[in-house]
Amino acid sequence: MKQISPFCILSLLFCILSCVQNDSLSNPYPVSATWQGDRSQFIETDGGGFSLNSSYTSGEATVYMPVAGLAGQTYRFTLTTSLNPSSRNYARVYLWSEQPDTSDPGEAFFIRSGYTKDNVSLCRQTGTKTPKVLIDGKEGLLGTGSSEVSVCVTVDKSGVFRLFTRLAGQEERQEGEYVGKEALPSGSGYFMLNCKFTKSGRNAFAFSGVSVNAGTEEEGDGTGGTDVPAADAPVLNEVRVLSPVSVCCVFDRPVTCASAVFRLGNDPVTQQALSEDKKRVTLTFTVPLEKGKSYELHWTGVKTAAGETEASGVFRFVYPETGSSGNVTGEGSTVIHAGDLVINEILFDPFAGASEYFELYNRSTEVLDVSRLAVTTRKESGELRGLYSLDEVKTPVFPGGYLVLTKQKAGVLPFYTVLSEQAVCQVGKLPVLSNQSATLVVLDKESGEVIDEVSYSSRWHSALAGDTQGVSLERISPDGSSQEPANWASASAAAGYGTPGCQNSQSAPGTEAAPGEISFGVPEKGNGGYCMAYTLDGAGYLYKSTVFDAGGKAVAEVASGETLSVAGTLRWNGKTKNGREARPGLYIWQVEVFHPSGKTKQHQDTFAVY
Repeated sequence: MKQISPFCILSLLFCILSCVQNDSLSNPYPVSATWQGDRSQFIETDGGGFSLNSSYTSGEATVYMPVAGLAGQTYRFTLTTSLNPSSRNYARVYLWSEQPDTSDPGEAFFIRSGYTKDNVSLCRQTGTKTPKVLIDGKEGLLGTGSSEVSVCVTVDKSGVFRLFTRLAGQEERQEGEYVGKEALPSGSGYFMLNCKFTKSGRNAFAFSGVSVNAGTEEEGDGTGGTDVPAADAPVLNEVRVLSPVSVCCVFDRPVTCASAVFRLGNDPVTQQALSEDKKRVTLTFTVPLEKGKSYELHWTGVKTAAGETEASGVFRFVYPETGSSGNVTGEGSTVIHAGDLVINEILFDPFAGASEYFELYNRSTEVLDVSRLAVTTRKESGELRGLYSLDEVKTPVFPGGYLVLTKQKAGVLPFYTVLSEQAVCQVGKLPVLSNQSATLVVLDKESGEVIDEVSYSSRWHSALAGDTQGVSLERISPDGSSQEPANWASASAAAGYGTPGCQNSQSAPGTEAAPGEISFGVPEKGNGGYCMAYTLDGAGYLYKSTVFDAGGKAVAEVASGETLSVAGTLRWNGKTKNGREARPGLYIWQVEVFHPSGKTKQHQDTFAVY
């Protein structure tokens, strides 16, 4: 490794000092002193609001302040956006966080506005794990060029979360309710306003009407509460809409419904059926559900499978609007055409003890029922081998949703970060995926129509990558060709080498990304180390990252030859090669990204360790 000259160091220091001076002059209205964090990236507006005004081309900005525990609180804010949110341009409001760091907050609950579904949702985050969605709001709520949404969250003393939204000029709607099984954090924490952004979004978000007030169950939303079950009683975790006249109730443990009564509002349920694992109850109604309407499902007399503990409650849900045609029959659309579902990710060479899997993505506007489909592989002659029916798969796939198929669910969940376990389905028989190459086919088993097929090869992994065992192949663009090798890339190391059931780490950048642009943010201190945001111009890059001291000596190797996502954050734990904390002072962070096509780019920035 070449040494970095003192002249280079002095030049970088001069640039940093110049930037600091310019930032202080260009921000005459700083965020109130009661807030901490990235104050230079926000300006304070009239009425105590905060507007993102970042000088960075991409990255993340956060301000925070200390707050009390969650129970009995009411949170309100209004978010205004001037663009259509995406997975790289969205806002988060952390109601309570154990640490003031979004990359590793410890335990945290936050409201996410925008992201891939353009909705407002309640999420729970634990450390560096993928956040879990607790309340999934109406999809497309914020899917316009600009929007203004007022958000209210109430948390009663028993731990019930209720989420409400109101678009400008419209009536308030309840997005949902969440009854947690875990005890709420009772100690003090942090309330945070956070924005993830690219160049086009660095001044596209504004918060107003922000308040955190102690409240009571009576003062909250006025909707009343639900019965809180005993600690060992069954808990209704989810209600899945299967069709206009049926839903599936998913409990956290096996139950018996011999004496159970279910009502949808004031209407009784006409039929109920318990699944083989006794965790799912399918209900049938006489009156069809209406799209976009909120419903209350009342249930009583549900007991544990042993019949020892009984529980009851109320679960609020919304029948989703699945598209303009709304053709939903059975558990989903019974007609799936070529291209409605595409093969989105393939793991053909799993870790030892793990299982093969492949993922389907619904790029249609309908809820799809895959039980009439089959999967197989092709012989070298082009003929299809024997079909493996998917008739045991009862999980409907919603528009923009994912379905992961594997022989062993237990061979996937412990090895990868899975956003929703319900998206991973165990199927008794599936074709064996060759570690070298094969043609995977999904087709309608009755008509024989091919829905999608991929002739993958192990050579589609990056030519610069080393051992690819346990690394999945990810589709870059769902609209690109399934057979085009350039539309596939190795899952990134930062994503855990696979993304079953969620957005691919190598998804192509959105339209807001500047064509051909590779950019890096400024190194910043966070909880447990330092981070640097980045955006690439495409998928398939690997990188090497090294930290040097002021004398040009390499003190830490952050990564060497690992795969990168299209956009994300590089992290250094602040420790040197010998495992000790780096001494306070100036350091240089050097990153080199390189692509199998031969394209490379080197970036280095000076930052302070303190």
